[in-house]
Amino acid sequence: MIKLNNKGVGKFEVLTIFVLVIGIIAFLMWTVLNGSDAKKFDNFKSNAIQLNKAVYTNIDSFNNPKMVYLEDVIDQQFLKKMKSPFSSEMCDFTESKVETEGDNRRFTTLKCDGYLIDRENDLDINKMKIYKVSEWSEKEITGDNVETKELYNCDENGSPLLENYVEGDYLVFKTNKLYTLKNYSITDLNDDVCVLMKKTFYRTKELVEEDKKESK
Repeated sequence: MIKLNNKGVGKFEVLTIFVLVIGIIAFLMWTVLNGSDAKKFDNFKSNAIQLNKAVYTNIDSFNNPKMVYLEDVIDQQFLKKMKSPFSSEMCDFTESKVETEGDNRRFTTLKCDGYLIDRENDLDINKMKIYKVSEWSEKEITGDNVETKELYNCDENGSPLLENYVEGDYLVFKTNKLYTLKNYSITDLNDDVCVLMKKTFYRTKELVEEDKKESK
């Protein structure tokens, strides 16, 4: 006959149960957080698709249909203000855009917080890539995951026109908006509007872990 231990559960058994419970809780938290991240990434990709469609269906409404920025789309009320799925902040006006080449090749770029969809032509939500990027910096950075770009601003009566240096095409869009112009290229800007300034900037750019796994 088996005799029961009347002393109850020992310290070792209690510790084992405690560790097991902690492990289960940690696993559940990891599952929930990763599921939440995946949903945010999917929403981010869906926003890029919305931007692309808004431009395509209203292409004749833009001054320069070959380069349409998110700000222009929102100004014309073809989209509501686009919030980042990663925070309550608005998506970046200075980089988010749709570029059109020929009749059907459209490249969509969307930047929200530190995440970037970069010139995606194939808007299949399962194939789109997301990058994590740092802020642009004048300090030179070296390495494999570094992007370099010439960014612009304008000197207006001794003061920068914009708070930050931006892409040349966005500066063209912004000066068109501010001064009621119809320029198409950075070369169209002249000193009568503002004095062009150009600097080299650097940032890190790395594929997010989820897309790294999918690309293997």
